[in-house]
Amino acid sequence: MQQGGLVIVPSDTVYGVSVDATNQEAVKKLINFKSRPPGKAISVFCGTIERLKEYVEVSPAQEKLLHKLLPGPYTMVMHSKHKVNALIEAENGTLGVRIPDADFANDLVNAYNAPITATSANKAGQSPHYSVDALLNSLSDEKKQLIDLIVDAGKLPIRKPSTVIDMTKDEMKVLREGDFTSLLQLQGSREELDSESEEETKNIARALIEKNYMRAKHKPLVFIFSGTLGAGKTVL
Repeated sequence: MQQGGLVIVPSDTVYGVSVDATNQEAVKKLINFKSRPPGKAISVFCGTIERLKEYVEVSPAQEKLLHKLLPGPYTMVMHSKHKVNALIEAENGTLGVRIPDADFANDLVNAYNAPITATSANKAGQSPHYSVDALLNSLSDEKKQLIDLIVDAGKLPIRKPSTVIDMTKDEMKVLREGDFTSLLQLQGSREELDSESEEETKNIARALIEKNYMRAKHKPLVFIFSGTLGAGKTVL
C-alpha cells in the first residue's frame, strides 16, 4: 500500500479492498477496480476511535455513541476533516468511517498508521463476496491484474455489508440497513420509566411484555438488563 498497491482484505462483514486513502493514484486504481461511478464516496478503516477523530468531526455526544457501537458492522457518515484524498469523500464533504469487529483490519490500519479504504471488493452494483474464490471468479483478467495482494482468511460468515448511518445531523438516519442496527434502533425511540416499588416494577414488566409481544410474534423477544445491584432487575 505504501507503493500504491491494492490489497484484498477480510473484514467483519465481507471481503474488502484497501488502498492508501491519501494516495490519489491508488484511489483511482481502486475506482477502476470497482468500476465505481465518479463522485460516489468510499469509506475508510480507522482502527480506533482516537484515530477516527483525526479524520472526521466528532462531538462529545457522538463520541459516546461511537463507543457504544464500535467496533462493529457500521459505517458512520460524518463531516470530514479532509485528511484523505478528495475522491474518497462525498460531494457534500462527508466521509464514511469504520472500526470493524475484525482484528486483522484494525491491526492493519494501526500498523499502517494512515487511513485505508474500507469498501467491499465486488464491482459496483454486484453482490459482495465471502470467499476469495468467489471474488476471483467474478473478475475479468484485466481486473485481476489490478490486485497486488490477497489476504485469504477462508470463507467468511454470510452477513450483509455494514449498516450505513448518517451522523451529520442532530437526528441520525440509517442510509443502508445491514444485519444489525441495535442501540434501540440508534436511539430513535427511547422511553424512561421510573418505579418506586416492587409492584410498580412488576407492572412495568407486564406492560413491556404486552407492548412488544405482538411485535415479536414469530421472532424471539429478548430483553437485555444492565444496572447496579438492587436496581430491580430480578423483580423485572
